[in-house]
Amino acid sequence: MAENHWSHLKNILLKTDNKDPLPSNRPFHTYLHYHHRLASMHQYLWKNPNLTDWGNWLHHFERDEFQNRGAIHTHGIAYLSKSISELIDSNVIRADMPDPNSEPELYELVKKHQIHTCDSRC
Repeated sequence: MAENHWSHLKNILLKTDNKDPLPSNRPFHTYLHYHHRLASMHQYLWKNPNLTDWGNWLHHFERDEFQNRGAIHTHGIAYLSKSISELIDSNVIRADMPDPNSEPELYELVKKHQIHTCDSRC
C-alpha cells in the first residue's frame, strides 16, 4: 500500500489516539490524511492554470474506494477547457510506456507507481 510509505502519515499516527503507526489499522485517520492531500493537489496544482498546461479546470467528479487490503484509491474524471486532442498533441497527457533509454527516470516512475502485478494479497 502506498500509504505505508508515507513517513509523515506515520508520524501523525504516532501522535494521535492509540499511537498505532500502521495506516491499515487506522483507516479513518488514514483516509482523512489522504483526502487532505488530494484536496491540496486540487487547490494548488490542478486548478492553477499557471502550473499546468491543462487549460482551465471546469469540473471534476471523483470516487474514493478501498481495496480488500485497505488501500485507498480514487477514480476521477476532470473536465478541462482544452480538448483531449490538444492535450495529447502537446504531450501533456499520454498513454504509453516511456522508453527506458530516452526517458529512464520517467520509465522507472511509471514502473514503480503505475504497473500492478497481482500477488497473494490481491
